Amino acid sequence: MGSKTAVNEFVAYDKLGQLQKEGKLDPKSVLVATYALCGFSNFGSMGIQMEVIGGLAPGRKTVASKVMLRALCAGAIACFMNATVAGILISDPVVCNSANSNSTCFRIPS
Repeated sequence: MGSKTAVNEFVAYDKLGQLQKEGKLDPKSVLVATYALCGFSNFGSMGIQMEVIGGLAPGRKTVASKVMLRALCAGAIACFMNATVAGILISDPVVCNSANSNSTCFRIPS
């Protein structure tokens, strides 16, 4: 979660994939972490958001900068809540080891 917030989600997904290949994580942990990493709550996204708001409403840039950190926290909490719900609803996740079109890795629990 720290690398997702400090750098971005792509670096965090890469580290998660390495841990998964090494067999250090349980499939349910991979599922929950995948949902938790999904989102744009990082410092790079804050900068992008600041530039867009500054371009659309230059007079409101100072107001936007005051709530930017709270928006980052709210976005992170939303991602973590999604991960929590996914962890509750999916009891036995299937981890795909191959990416071919004939695999039956993707299944929806009934």
